[in-house]
Amino acid sequence: MYRNKNLEANKIFKKHINRHEVDKNTAWLLYNRSCCLYDLWEYARTKTDSIITIGYGNVLSSIVIIFDSEKDSERLNFFTNVINSLGKNLSDYYVTFHTKTDNNILDNIILKKELELLNPERVISFKKNNVTIPKVLYFLDISDDIARSKEDKNYYNSEEVLSKYRKLLEGE
Repeated sequence: MYRNKNLEANKIFKKHINRHEVDKNTAWLLYNRSCCLYDLWEYARTKTDSIITIGYGNVLSSIVIIFDSEKDSERLNFFTNVINSLGKNLSDYYVTFHTKTDNNILDNIILKKELELLNPERVISFKKNNVTIPKVLYFLDISDDIARSKEDKNYYNSEEVLSKYRKLLEGE
């Protein structure tokens, strides 16, 4: 159920993107009880080295941010600056890390007990190893944003950035 070797992940992404006003170049939206999470995650990770993942229910308190390397200070610093520009702190969110060498991604992201502490009504339980994930996952490539922030020191405070990440972080 959780591994579908023949899944055309790109079609799944496009299907969901077309229903929502999100940045089509950087955010792939995944809804509800997809049985192909492994494939989607692996597909996203092959596209860039600058993937972060934001998962949330319908309220701010259930947001989970997942970075794919705990040694990636550049990505973490960028995202911290964006969150600060929105008037928030990274500590307001549940942040976890995984590495690109993880074979069993879902088993290494969020354990059920950890996420239930946030908001048990806003998550979906999967039968496999009792793993729980948020209702919505964004696979977000922030490589372009990082590059632009190096060229323009005020990029974090631009309306372009604030509106994009506000939509993602607040579930608008």
